[in-house]
Amino acid sequence: MASIADPGSEPKLEMSARAREYFEKSFLVRYRELQREVESTPLVVLIWGPGAGGGDLYQKRMQIRDELLTQGYAAVFSEDIDTQCGDLNMSSKARELLQAYAADFIVIIHSSPGAIAETHDFAGFLQDLGRKLLVFIDSRHVDGYSYTGALFELRAAYNNVRTYVYPEDISQCHLLSSVESRLHVLRWAKWRGTLS
Repeated sequence: MASIADPGSEPKLEMSARAREYFEKSFLVRYRELQREVESTPLVVLIWGPGAGGGDLYQKRMQIRDELLTQGYAAVFSEDIDTQCGDLNMSSKARELLQAYAADFIVIIHSSPGAIAETHDFAGFLQDLGRKLLVFIDSRHVDGYSYTGALFELRAAYNNVRTYVYPEDISQCHLLSSVESRLHVLRWAKWRGTLS
């Protein structure tokens, strides 16, 4: 009975010198250039959540923003946009609705009255804004109205609601990892959409 040879033990065919040179000087150069383009595709990320009085959850919000800034994203808090845009004669809800439409992605730490209200206000725009949201909610609140109401619809439509265990997931950077994972895919999709 003949034995099946290990594919790794078979002699490997090599490129010709001319093909190797073209591969290295043309293909690999262009491939690496495209990788850099994808990795530097800009995205505006709104980060909503507790304010300065929010303790470790506010610290997590700042950590997410600061880490995204180091990765080349335009990560901002709505309150920072308000200071840059002057006094607009409209409600906070109207301003944040405009910001949400303009942004590429929105992270919500659903843990303060303002963030909960933002979630409920904008989750209702399921087709227009729902796909842009990534909502984090404390696992202790999955029996509440938010999780079984507006967040139920977001979960069903976009799978973009994550529960976290407090305080473990806050201290262990699980929220940041989840945001980075989603943004990696979104950055690729945005880059792909800009090709002519």
